[in-house]
Amino acid sequence: MPKRAFLSLIVEVSGNVNADAGVGVRIPIKKVVTWNREVRAFVSPRCIRRGIRARLAEKNFAIDPQMIRGDQLADVGDPVKYVDDDLFGYLAPKKGEKEIQPSRTGPVKVSPLIALHHTEISVEFAGRFPRADISSEAIEANPVPFEIETARWLGMMHVIISENIGKFRLDELTEEVANKMKSEYSPNIEVSGDIYELKRDEREKRLKALMEILIKEGWMFPRGSEATDHPEFHYALLILSSNFIPTSNIMRMTQEMELDYEAVKSSLELYNWEKVFIIDYRKMELKELHKKEKDEGIDERVEKLSDRALNGVINAVTEFLL
Repeated sequence: MPKRAFLSLIVEVSGNVNADAGVGVRIPIKKVVTWNREVRAFVSPRCIRRGIRARLAEKNFAIDPQMIRGDQLADVGDPVKYVDDDLFGYLAPKKGEKEIQPSRTGPVKVSPLIALHHTEISVEFAGRFPRADISSEAIEANPVPFEIETARWLGMMHVIISENIGKFRLDELTEEVANKMKSEYSPNIEVSGDIYELKRDEREKRLKALMEILIKEGWMFPRGSEATDHPEFHYALLILSSNFIPTSNIMRMTQEMELDYEAVKSSLELYNWEKVFIIDYRKMELKELHKKEKDEGIDERVEKLSDRALNGVINAVTEFLL
């Protein structure tokens, strides 16, 4: 069974960080309507991945610049050179009419960030005005009015990270990259059959950078001029397991939008897992859970949340997956 880290995050979002298609002069917020007609804001996985890519670039990782193929942008498809091609996967451009189009299913899966409650949306009036008050070069013109939907809401998102970071099958690679595996990339690659694997230090570097962004540093949303443009962490649930865990069934919240710790522990008893971390960013606590022998309950260790404690969580994920 493949090893995975299952991460659920409860974060607070402000403003209009992931706008929907404009309607007239209004810039709406992305939202869904539930079966009981509640309106819930959400942020798409594509938007979240874009924010994570930007943070990885700040950490000096190379990011797929994409290429023009015909009249469309396409992935380069080089998971050795570009960290996002490794983490999130790609669909490489075709090299010939009869050649199979190589693709990689990313070892990191990101869900939408969806509000946990009905979202009250406010509309702010805005406008683009000639800046005659601050610039002598301003041309006289009428202002252009528009409206922006904004909201402040608490949402949940899930991330699944598999052990395949830095590991590539031959059929995932383009002919060009496969040839580089035998020449340019060979000093940093270990080969086992048709599996190519980056050296452990590079795999560890990529995984630790990703975990730092997800549970420690956060990321910036691409659209955030109206309000704070990064998520505010409230809670995190991290499960290390060789079995698939439906984390959305485990992450329980109270009516007051606080973590229901006892309900989470009860849900965890239904599944097989190796280790669980629960991070309470509000109370500055970190809980580490282990199953007792013979399934006789759960042991827990509580410590104050600190930089050292979070680094310990990141190291535990790295040791488990790699």
